Amino acid sequence: MYDFECWPATKETKSRLSVMETKMLRWMAGVTSLDRIRNEAIRQKFGVASIADKMREARRDGTATFCVGRKTASVR
Repeated sequence: MYDFECWPATKETKSRLSVMETKMLRWMAGVTSLDRIRNEAIRQKFGVASIADKMREARRDGTATFCVGRKTASVR
């Protein structure tokens, strides 16, 4: 997805990703905060789970990969 498997999952990281995700979903739905529609209602409209849940699920299921390094980096 976004190679979040390599990031340390801090509260700040989860918060920033959640805010970004919510802003994009609201933009796609054509909804502003003044419309007073809950984020969960918008997520249900698009049928997506929160990104924090996706990160948690990937780590729990063992589908997260280990970050070895960039493939283009030269090692000497």
